[in-house]
Amino acid sequence: MRGSHEHGFAVIALLWSGYLPLLLFRHITGSAMYCIRSNGAVLYHRVVTPLDIFIGKCGLEALGNVAAVALSFIIFYTLGFVETPANYPLLLLGVLYMTWWSLAVALIVAALSERSDIVEHVWMPISYMYLPLSGCFYMAEWLPNNMRAVALTLMPSLHIYEMIRSGLFGMRVQAFYNLGYLTSILSILTFIGFKFIRDVRDHLEFE
Repeated sequence: MRGSHEHGFAVIALLWSGYLPLLLFRHITGSAMYCIRSNGAVLYHRVVTPLDIFIGKCGLEALGNVAAVALSFIIFYTLGFVETPANYPLLLLGVLYMTWWSLAVALIVAALSERSDIVEHVWMPISYMYLPLSGCFYMAEWLPNNMRAVALTLMPSLHIYEMIRSGLFGMRVQAFYNLGYLTSILSILTFIGFKFIRDVRDHLEFE
């Protein structure tokens, strides 16, 4: 429908660098919903904790999606749709941070979904609103300066997309990301998630 290039970049490479990380986020957070309740039978073994269930379910989902990112890159690279990454370490770091971001949010979703069924109904529209805001289909340099500052402050995922695309395209893009800010935000979210999931046993209900 459009040309093979957009803003000077190959469309397939641009979409690959956006959509696969998006699937990583949506699949991990989606699998977190009621994941503890649905596997609650193993909690009769006191040595098993809700966090163990979360790691088993969402950790496996994360591994599968990261493998899909790697496999799809190999396929597109073989077909000539994407080029050799300009900075492999930065690209891999971006994928790792996207996994961390997804797991941190999933921790909170998993814990809150056991406290209230409202979370299931609220999370769906939130996940759809996340799509256009996340950085999946745009880059920070395309935004006006004031809007860029707001987006980078409110959307941690935008920093991650900037890392991934900088690793993929190199000096052809002007990337905007702050590792210190990103690490701080994700650490806070992870801490909140651990705190919420620690006492989730008190909120579990089984039929």
